[in-house]
Amino acid sequence: MIGSGNLSGGGFLANIECGQFSEDDEIFKQADKWFNRLFDDDELTSALRGQDIRRYRKRFDTANQKNKEIQALQHEAEDEIADRTHPSLGRWKMAIADAIQFFKSKTVQGILPRGPQIHRQENQAGFALP
Repeated sequence: MIGSGNLSGGGFLANIECGQFSEDDEIFKQADKWFNRLFDDDELTSALRGQDIRRYRKRFDTANQKNKEIQALQHEAEDEIADRTHPSLGRWKMAIADAIQFFKSKTVQGILPRGPQIHRQENQAGFALP
């Protein structure tokens, strides 16, 4: 098995992770050759130097701050949506309770077939169940 996944917040929530499982040794030999070709190619890879890391760190810090701002806006929007839909949820629950009472009423019970046996037999015939 090879992969990039890890047990971190990023690994679970934000990053794009990749993995491969196989019992075929040839798959791993091919992957090993591919990685070696990639890492041996000076046009595709280079050694990181201190100045590269410092330059990246500035961009990372800026991006990290922007992500925090975006998350705050997202939570604000989610809270606003929850505040607006909470009353709707209460009305939905009341509608369900009313529907249950309606289907238990004598009026409806006189129209509907009695008991689950009729429906079970129809379902068994429809799905060829024993």
